[in-house]
Amino acid sequence: MTIKQVTIPISLEHPQPTKVSLKSLEGDLDVMVRDLNKHISGAATMTGAETLENKTLTSPTIQTPTITTPAITGDLAATGLAHFHNATTLPAGGSNTVGIKMGTSGIGMFFGTGVPTLTAPQGSLYIRADGTTTNDRFYIRTASGWTAGTTAT
Repeated sequence: MTIKQVTIPISLEHPQPTKVSLKSLEGDLDVMVRDLNKHISGAATMTGAETLENKTLTSPTIQTPTITTPAITGDLAATGLAHFHNATTLPAGGSNTVGIKMGTSGIGMFFGTGVPTLTAPQGSLYIRADGTTTNDRFYIRTASGWTAGTTAT
């Protein structure tokens, strides 16, 4: 007996994951399931453009996600500490690829050790991690170069 295609509508409403088994007297069946909300247990990997919309996640564990060049439109709000470049060694003299840039000019806040040597737009700030006196802890980029600011003692 050969059956080419059979559509069997099944509705399962059960709070726990349900296993459906189909058996045949003539051997294994090839089964294709469509439009089924998947229950994922154990480790799940999401790759490419994935969307979770109107889904409930119970006790999810997210381990070290890697997000490359996310596009954020509108305001970015964080409750608590927003940690940027947490795995970056302090660059000597700063780096214009490590910091926070704003606007189309790329004005930004940068950090590093030693006097700043990076190229940045006028008005940018540089925080020197190894500054020890009141005139070498932070710098501002002026039209003529980096100028040390004076801090309180």
